[in-house]
Amino acid sequence: MRWEIARLRLDWELLKFERRWSRKYRPDQLRDDLGRFADEGGQTNRVRLAGVDKPKLGPAAAAAILAEVAQKVIDAYRSKEGLKDLFGRKIGAVTHMEIDDQQVFGNNSRSPAFDEKVDGSEADRLRVRFAELNPDMAEKAHSKQMPTDAFRHAETNVLVRAARKFGGTLEGRTLKVFGDRELCNNCKEILGFVGKELGNPTVTFFDPRGEVGTIRDGKFYPASKR
Repeated sequence: MRWEIARLRLDWELLKFERRWSRKYRPDQLRDDLGRFADEGGQTNRVRLAGVDKPKLGPAAAAAILAEVAQKVIDAYRSKEGLKDLFGRKIGAVTHMEIDDQQVFGNNSRSPAFDEKVDGSEADRLRVRFAELNPDMAEKAHSKQMPTDAFRHAETNVLVRAARKFGGTLEGRTLKVFGDRELCNNCKEILGFVGKELGNPTVTFFDPRGEVGTIRDGKFYPASKR
């Protein structure tokens, strides 16, 4: 699994390298007598990138490749943790993020990888805190009704585990979370609160359909339709 993650990370770094150089290329850029790119003053650039070498990778393509990489990492994690049944069907939900070159995975409470003693206790702490700050939702929270059941979903769990790993807070972070199940409406109602309780990072969520939305300042903002 470590080898697979390293290989996928290399693929992503190569993609970012290509995108950086694609922004440097302009078809109408000046050239000197030898065909080398030059600036407006006629000075030759050190790096030459011919038009035929221009990568055809826009933001949407880059996001799609990144999502594919994440799904492969999640699949490797499922194989390692035994989160598939005898027929290859997924057991529970899995989410993934990379933070400071470290891999963090989240699970829902139906997964064998969900630690009830640790993960369950932290989910319940957030649920109780939510009830305190939202009296109109207190009854639902105490009985774990929707939407407060999302405190035990993989999307919440990966944020809680990441905060635990980094001193209890995700303050100042800009993160991406990938899941292999569709993000439910209950999560959309709860995740903004979860993020604010964990230091108010900016977190963009992706599921198998692509980008779903972003949390910041206690709110969930759906992704714009393209």
